[in-house]
Amino acid sequence: MDSSTKENQRITGSSVLPFAIDPQWNCIYFLLAQERVVPGWSSGSQTWSDFGGAAQRPCDTAYETAGREFVEESMGLIRFSPGDSVPYESHAPVSRALSAGEFALSVTFTMRSKSTRYITFLKQIDFDRHAMHKHEITFCALRDKGDGKTTTVRHPLLSRTGTVPDSFLEKTAIRWWSVPQLYSAMRRARGNNERLRSSFANRLRVILKEFPKDGRIQSNGPRWEHVFPITTYHNPSVYKTGPRAAKTDNNDDGNVLELQHCRE
Repeated sequence: MDSSTKENQRITGSSVLPFAIDPQWNCIYFLLAQERVVPGWSSGSQTWSDFGGAAQRPCDTAYETAGREFVEESMGLIRFSPGDSVPYESHAPVSRALSAGEFALSVTFTMRSKSTRYITFLKQIDFDRHAMHKHEITFCALRDKGDGKTTTVRHPLLSRTGTVPDSFLEKTAIRWWSVPQLYSAMRRARGNNERLRSSFANRLRVILKEFPKDGRIQSNGPRWEHVFPITTYHNPSVYKTGPRAAKTDNNDDGNVLELQHCRE
Protein backbone atom coordinates (compact mmCIF):
# COMPACT_ATOMS: atom_id res chain seq x y z
CA MET A 1 0.00 0.00 0.00
CA ASP A 2 1.44 3.38 -0.98
CA SER A 3 1.78 6.29 1.44
CA SER A 4 -0.91 8.39 -0.26
CA THR A 5 -3.49 5.65 0.31
CA LYS A 6 -2.53 5.41 3.98
CA GLU A 7 -2.88 9.16 4.45
CA ASN A 8 -6.45 9.02 3.15
CA GLN A 9 -7.44 6.24 5.53
CA ARG A 10 -9.11 6.97 8.84
CA ILE A 11 -7.97 5.19 12.00
CA THR A 12 -11.15 3.52 13.19
CA GLY A 13 -9.53 2.07 16.31
CA SER A 14 -6.42 0.55 17.84
CA SER A 15 -5.31 -1.76 20.62
CA VAL A 16 -2.43 -3.01 22.75
CA LEU A 17 -1.70 -6.73 23.02
CA PRO A 18 0.78 -7.27 25.88
CA PHE A 19 2.98 -10.35 26.06
CA ALA A 20 5.66 -11.51 28.48
CA ILE A 21 8.21 -14.24 29.07
CA ASP A 22 7.66 -16.54 32.04
CA PRO A 23 11.14 -16.53 33.64
CA GLN A 24 10.67 -20.01 35.09
CA TRP A 25 9.87 -21.88 31.88
CA ASN A 26 10.95 -19.39 29.18
CA CYS A 27 7.49 -19.49 27.62
CA ILE A 28 5.60 -16.64 25.94
CA TYR A 29 2.29 -15.58 27.45
CA PHE A 30 -0.24 -13.03 26.17
CA LEU A 31 -2.33 -10.94 28.54
CA LEU A 32 -6.02 -10.77 27.57
CA ALA A 33 -9.05 -9.16 29.19
CA GLN A 34 -12.58 -10.53 29.49
CA GLU A 35 -15.60 -8.48 28.48
CA ARG A 36 -18.38 -8.06 31.02
CA VAL A 37 -21.86 -9.41 30.42
CA VAL A 38 -23.68 -7.11 28.00
CA PRO A 39 -27.41 -7.84 27.53
CA GLY A 40 -28.27 -8.33 23.88
CA TRP A 41 -24.66 -8.88 22.83
CA SER A 42 -24.32 -12.65 22.91
CA SER A 43 -21.46 -12.69 20.42
CA GLY A 44 -19.28 -10.41 22.54
CA SER A 45 -20.33 -10.84 26.16
CA GLN A 46 -17.68 -12.53 28.31
CA THR A 47 -15.31 -12.98 25.38
CA TRP A 48 -11.55 -12.46 25.67
CA SER A 49 -9.54 -9.99 23.63
CA ASP A 50 -6.70 -7.48 23.76
CA PHE A 51 -7.00 -3.97 25.21
CA GLY A 52 -8.49 -1.74 22.54
CA GLY A 53 -11.42 0.06 21.04
CA ALA A 54 -12.64 2.78 18.74
CA ALA A 55 -11.21 6.25 18.34
CA GLN A 56 -13.29 8.81 20.23
CA ARG A 57 -12.57 11.70 17.85
CA PRO A 58 -11.60 11.84 14.17
CA CYS A 59 -8.34 13.54 15.14
CA ASP A 60 -7.30 10.83 17.62
CA THR A 61 -4.16 8.97 16.60
CA ALA A 62 -3.73 5.21 16.89
CA TYR A 63 -1.28 5.85 19.74
CA GLU A 64 -3.76 7.98 21.70
CA THR A 65 -6.58 5.50 21.23
CA ALA A 66 -4.52 2.43 22.10
CA GLY A 67 -2.98 4.13 25.13
CA ARG A 68 -6.36 5.25 26.45
CA GLU A 69 -7.98 1.85 25.95
CA PHE A 70 -5.04 0.01 27.51
CA VAL A 71 -5.11 2.12 30.67
CA GLU A 72 -8.90 2.13 31.04
CA GLU A 73 -9.45 -1.56 30.38
CA SER A 74 -6.56 -2.61 32.62
CA MET A 75 -7.68 -0.06 35.24
CA GLY A 76 -4.19 1.41 34.96
CA LEU A 77 -2.65 -1.55 36.78
CA ILE A 78 -0.40 -3.00 34.06
CA ARG A 79 3.03 -1.37 33.80
CA PHE A 80 3.64 -0.57 30.14
CA SER A 81 7.28 0.59 30.41
CA PRO A 82 9.93 -0.16 33.05
CA GLY A 83 10.00 2.56 35.69
CA ASP A 84 6.38 3.65 35.19
CA SER A 85 4.39 4.22 38.36
CA VAL A 86 1.11 2.31 38.52
CA PRO A 87 -1.81 2.67 38.78
CA TYR A 88 -1.59 5.26 36.02
CA GLU A 89 -3.14 8.66 36.65
CA SER A 90 -3.83 9.01 32.92
CA HIS A 91 -3.10 7.30 29.63
CA ALA A 92 -0.59 9.95 28.55
CA PRO A 93 2.58 7.99 29.47
CA VAL A 94 1.43 4.95 27.50
CA SER A 95 0.37 6.97 24.46
CA ARG A 96 3.72 8.79 24.48
CA ALA A 97 5.62 5.52 24.70
CA LEU A 98 3.70 4.11 21.75
CA SER A 99 4.32 7.23 19.65
CA ALA A 100 8.03 6.90 20.49
CA GLY A 101 8.07 3.39 19.03
CA GLU A 102 8.15 1.44 22.27
CA PHE A 103 6.47 -1.67 20.94
CA ALA A 104 7.71 -4.88 19.38
CA LEU A 105 5.28 -5.23 16.49
CA SER A 106 2.38 -3.38 14.95
CA VAL A 107 -0.28 -5.00 12.80
CA THR A 108 -2.29 -2.71 10.54
CA PHE A 109 -5.60 -4.01 9.24
CA THR A 110 -7.16 -2.22 6.29
CA MET A 111 -10.86 -2.93 6.36
CA ARG A 112 -12.92 -4.12 3.41
CA SER A 113 -14.03 -0.59 2.58
CA LYS A 114 -10.33 0.38 2.16
CA SER A 115 -11.11 3.69 3.87
CA THR A 116 -10.36 2.72 7.48
CA ARG A 117 -7.56 1.05 9.40
CA TYR A 118 -7.31 -0.73 12.74
CA ILE A 119 -3.87 -1.02 14.34
CA THR A 120 -2.73 -3.45 17.03
CA PHE A 121 0.50 -2.81 18.94
CA LEU A 122 2.29 -5.74 20.57
CA LYS A 123 4.26 -4.78 23.64
CA GLN A 124 6.55 -6.94 25.77
CA ILE A 125 5.97 -6.29 29.47
CA ASP A 126 7.17 -7.79 32.72
CA PHE A 127 5.62 -11.13 33.64
CA ASP A 128 3.53 -10.57 36.76
CA ARG A 129 1.99 -13.76 38.08
CA HIS A 130 -0.13 -11.72 40.50
CA ALA A 131 -1.70 -9.54 37.80
CA MET A 132 -5.00 -11.44 37.78
CA HIS A 133 -5.48 -11.11 41.55
CA LYS A 134 -4.60 -7.40 41.52
CA HIS A 135 -7.16 -6.83 38.78
CA GLU A 136 -9.83 -8.76 40.65
CA ILE A 137 -9.56 -6.87 43.94
CA THR A 138 -9.23 -3.49 42.21
CA PHE A 139 -12.24 -4.17 39.99
CA CYS A 140 -14.35 -4.97 43.05
CA ALA A 141 -13.17 -1.82 44.84
CA LEU A 142 -13.94 0.43 41.86
CA ARG A 143 -17.27 -1.26 41.17
CA ASP A 144 -18.35 -0.88 44.80
CA LYS A 145 -17.17 2.71 45.23
CA GLY A 146 -19.82 4.71 47.05
CA ASP A 147 -21.43 1.64 48.64
CA GLY A 148 -19.79 2.34 51.99
CA LYS A 149 -17.52 -0.69 51.84
CA THR A 150 -14.02 -0.32 53.23
CA THR A 151 -11.04 -1.25 51.09
CA THR A 152 -7.27 -1.25 51.31
CA VAL A 153 -6.95 -0.78 47.54
CA ARG A 154 -5.12 2.37 46.46
CA HIS A 155 -6.24 3.77 43.13
CA PRO A 156 -6.53 7.33 41.74
CA LEU A 157 -10.22 6.85 40.95
CA LEU A 158 -11.02 5.96 44.56
CA SER A 159 -9.70 9.30 45.80
CA ARG A 160 -11.72 11.35 43.31
CA THR A 161 -15.27 12.50 43.79
CA GLY A 162 -18.04 11.10 41.66
CA THR A 163 -18.61 7.67 40.22
CA VAL A 164 -16.04 5.53 38.46
CA PRO A 165 -16.21 5.98 34.66
CA ASP A 166 -17.90 3.04 33.00
CA SER A 167 -14.95 2.60 30.65
CA PHE A 168 -12.83 1.38 33.58
CA LEU A 169 -15.30 -1.41 34.38
CA GLU A 170 -15.69 -2.91 30.91
CA LYS A 171 -13.30 -5.79 31.58
CA THR A 172 -14.16 -8.01 34.53
CA ALA A 173 -10.99 -10.13 34.49
CA ILE A 174 -7.56 -10.50 32.94
CA ARG A 175 -5.57 -13.66 32.32
CA TRP A 176 -2.28 -14.89 30.92
CA TRP A 177 -2.72 -17.17 27.90
CA SER A 178 -0.01 -19.41 26.49
CA VAL A 179 0.42 -19.71 22.73
CA PRO A 180 -0.96 -23.30 22.66
CA GLN A 181 -3.98 -22.16 24.69
CA LEU A 182 -4.70 -19.44 22.15
CA TYR A 183 -4.49 -21.88 19.24
CA SER A 184 -6.86 -24.19 21.10
CA ALA A 185 -9.33 -21.37 21.76
CA MET A 186 -9.34 -20.44 18.06
CA ARG A 187 -10.00 -24.05 17.03
CA ARG A 188 -12.88 -24.43 19.49
CA ALA A 189 -14.39 -21.00 18.90
CA ARG A 190 -18.03 -22.08 18.94
CA GLY A 191 -18.08 -24.70 21.67
CA ASN A 192 -15.63 -23.18 24.10
CA ASN A 193 -16.87 -21.53 27.28
CA GLU A 194 -13.86 -19.19 27.25
CA ARG A 195 -14.31 -17.66 23.83
CA LEU A 196 -12.13 -15.18 22.00
CA ARG A 197 -13.89 -12.22 20.44
CA SER A 198 -14.21 -12.97 16.74
CA SER A 199 -12.61 -9.74 15.52
CA PHE A 200 -9.67 -10.30 17.85
CA ALA A 201 -9.31 -13.93 16.76
CA ASN A 202 -9.00 -12.76 13.15
CA ARG A 203 -6.08 -10.52 14.07
CA LEU A 204 -4.57 -13.12 16.37
CA ARG A 205 -4.33 -15.69 13.56
CA VAL A 206 -1.87 -13.41 11.83
CA ILE A 207 -0.03 -12.24 14.94
CA LEU A 208 0.73 -15.75 16.17
CA LYS A 209 2.54 -16.53 12.93
CA GLU A 210 5.29 -14.25 14.21
CA PHE A 211 5.84 -16.40 17.32
CA PRO A 212 7.00 -20.00 17.87
CA LYS A 213 3.97 -22.26 17.75
CA ASP A 214 4.80 -23.99 21.03
CA GLY A 215 5.40 -20.64 22.73
CA ARG A 216 8.94 -21.51 23.82
CA ILE A 217 11.57 -18.92 23.01
CA GLN A 218 14.32 -21.54 22.69
CA SER A 219 12.45 -23.45 19.95
CA ASN A 220 14.22 -23.93 16.63
CA GLY A 221 13.30 -21.64 13.80
CA PRO A 222 11.11 -18.81 15.16
CA ARG A 223 11.76 -15.49 13.49
CA TRP A 224 12.18 -13.72 16.82
CA GLU A 225 14.21 -16.42 18.55
CA HIS A 226 16.75 -13.98 19.98
CA VAL A 227 14.64 -10.84 20.26
CA PHE A 228 12.89 -11.50 23.56
CA PRO A 229 15.45 -11.84 26.36
CA ILE A 230 13.71 -12.18 29.70
CA THR A 231 15.27 -9.07 31.19
CA THR A 232 14.49 -6.77 28.23
CA TYR A 233 11.02 -5.27 28.06
CA HIS A 234 11.63 -2.96 25.13
CA ASN A 235 14.53 -2.02 22.92
CA PRO A 236 13.78 0.91 20.61
CA SER A 237 16.86 0.18 18.50
CA VAL A 238 15.24 -2.92 17.04
CA TYR A 239 11.72 -1.61 16.56
CA LYS A 240 10.05 -0.75 13.29
CA THR A 241 12.97 -1.56 11.02
CA GLY A 242 10.63 -1.66 8.08
CA PRO A 243 7.19 -2.75 6.90
CA ARG A 244 6.52 -6.17 5.47
CA ALA A 245 3.30 -6.85 3.59
CA ALA A 246 1.44 -10.02 4.47
CA LYS A 247 -1.69 -11.68 3.12
CA THR A 248 -4.41 -12.85 5.41
CA ASP A 249 -6.01 -16.27 5.44
CA ASN A 250 -9.55 -16.76 4.22
CA ASN A 251 -10.63 -16.63 7.86
CA ASP A 252 -9.37 -13.09 8.24
CA ASP A 253 -12.54 -11.58 6.81
CA GLY A 254 -10.80 -10.17 3.76
CA ASN A 255 -8.76 -7.60 5.63
CA VAL A 256 -5.44 -6.42 4.29
CA LEU A 257 -2.68 -5.99 6.81
CA GLU A 258 0.92 -4.96 7.13
CA LEU A 259 3.46 -5.86 9.77
CA GLN A 260 6.20 -3.81 11.32
CA HIS A 261 8.64 -5.83 13.36
CA CYS A 262 12.25 -6.22 14.36
CA ARG A 263 14.41 -8.47 12.21
CA GLU A 264 17.18 -10.83 13.23
